[in-house]
Amino acid sequence: MPGSPQPVLGSDLATLAAAVGVAAVAVAVVAVLGSRESRPPVVAAVVGVAYSLLALGVYFAARTGAQTFLDMSPPETAVAFAALGVVVVLLQAAVPAYGFIEQGSPAWLLGMFASTTFLFALLLRVGGESDVLVLYPFFGSMALVATVVPVAVEQMLGALGVVEESS
Repeated sequence: MPGSPQPVLGSDLATLAAAVGVAAVAVAVVAVLGSRESRPPVVAAVVGVAYSLLALGVYFAARTGAQTFLDMSPPETAVAFAALGVVVVLLQAAVPAYGFIEQGSPAWLLGMFASTTFLFALLLRVGGESDVLVLYPFFGSMALVATVVPVAVEQMLGALGVVEESS
């Protein structure tokens, strides 16, 4: 379909597999750090910055390799929205890292896995009529909210006595 982003790895399946792989590694890193560290704000900040740098690296590598940078007008607006997108990406990792370290609930890792898979599946697609990083503040914020859904469900079920709440 004209105007639709195309998978940089050649197929949707390869793109999804790569996104799932990145998500698995990101969640494993948070799980390991969370079991060893007792300073949630510091770890969450480091995880968030490293995660956003990885996302930016994948974003630029995919577009450089495919030679598909969009001409956004006016560029100042595009840069402002892209910067906001980076903040959303940073929070997408920092919030569940902090929550997992502070509460120990694996539901935080489930939410992070889902939102990371979503993010990297988008970053590994190029072309189209708009830029994923510029639009990410809008639909990425929904992924950020979705990150906390497993935690909310776990806490509701715990309050109802259906499952034992993590602590």
